Amino acid sequence: MLYVQGTRKETNRACRSKKTHPLVHCFAALCYTCAMAFDSILFDLDGTLWDSREAVCASWNAVFRAEGVPLQLTVPYLSAFFGKPMTQIFAELFPDMPAAAREQLRAACCAQENKDLEHGGARVFDGVREGLERLRREFELFIVSNCQSGYIETFLRAFSLEALFSGHVSWGDTGLSKGKNNLLIIEQYALKCPVYVGDAAVDEQAAAEAGIAFIFARYGFGSVSSYDGAIDSFAELAAALPEAELRFLCRRGY
Repeated sequence: MLYVQGTRKETNRACRSKKTHPLVHCFAALCYTCAMAFDSILFDLDGTLWDSREAVCASWNAVFRAEGVPLQLTVPYLSAFFGKPMTQIFAELFPDMPAAAREQLRAACCAQENKDLEHGGARVFDGVREGLERLRREFELFIVSNCQSGYIETFLRAFSLEALFSGHVSWGDTGLSKGKNNLLIIEQYALKCPVYVGDAAVDEQAAAEAGIAFIFARYGFGSVSSYDGAIDSFAELAAALPEAELRFLCRRGY
């Protein structure tokens, strides 16, 4: 079920008085300057659309062994780093390694994981392909991720999903925060009322930085402190947004 969290008492009362789609209770607004339906969805990748943790863990461990790095990652340990920019991950993993050596190691791991993921090892979450096909009929779809360059493209090619997305951008492409990359997509494609879907605190922060609504994917890897809506499966998002009778209030004051 798509759960919606209110932020203002008066908004909650008004929403409860409306007749809405059974999957949508109400979408509480933080901005009262515009009221329009969503026109686009920006997705996080890891923990929202697919799970690549086992493959990434194996790829990095192979590089570590080849380079003589005395670290053997496990999936639970690596999971805590997902969602962060790659330079931050490697700085936290190897705080005492010289910067140049650390950057070399990061680049090798990124290249190896992109290569390995192209040939399998990751899985999309249940309902993602069918859900994206349904959502694409109603919304423009995008991916905004803190991953390295080539990672989003690898995901799209591995599952033949290129045609379903209007665009994508990563930290590796721009060096910008996820919130600023959200803004980049919004402005580049002239989006009027987007929503961001993600599974971690960094996604919550990115939506806030861009001034857009945030839907929390509770089936993912992380946790958040607040959200506008929450889903327990990808299928719930695909079922709720296109059919909702409620015209949501958008945070952005267009």
